[in-house]
Amino acid sequence: MDTPKTLIAVNGLGNSTSVARGWVNLTVKSPSDADFEFQIEALTMSRLTSKLLSAPIDTQSWTHLQNLDHADPFQATASPVDLLLGVDVVTAALRPGLITGPAGTPTALNTVFGWVLMGKGQQQGSDVTQAFSLTVNHELSAALQTFWEVEEISAPKLMSPEDTQCYEHFKENIQ
Repeated sequence: MDTPKTLIAVNGLGNSTSVARGWVNLTVKSPSDADFEFQIEALTMSRLTSKLLSAPIDTQSWTHLQNLDHADPFQATASPVDLLLGVDVVTAALRPGLITGPAGTPTALNTVFGWVLMGKGQQQGSDVTQAFSLTVNHELSAALQTFWEVEEISAPKLMSPEDTQCYEHFKENIQ
């Protein structure tokens, strides 16, 4: 993937820091709504998070969530996170529909991508809390980008035949 070179510190919980290596422009589309299209600028990272769900979840008691067309094929096992969408994309993707169940079970929210689940999942044997947030300072990023471009040691540029001829003419005729 060809991305603009940049180094951006991404700060997380517990003062953990990761480094984003670049930016990509993405077009987010809905598999079910041909009219939905959203342009986003995303940071590229080697890994967003550890796999989510540290223990299997028993989904049999979630009768209120049966037979829904999920935005992401739901599996009650640990899986990697491929993309985090900002609230600007999520709010644009909302559709009418909210399904709540008994306390301690997830709620389903309808989006152009399908139904998304949020809330407690009653994990067995683990009491891990996971939360995610990202803030990007574009001005600082641009200043650092300029700094790295100025400080970069570049290889000598090869001159075109016309440039070489002009340079030789200058050396021979101008004192």
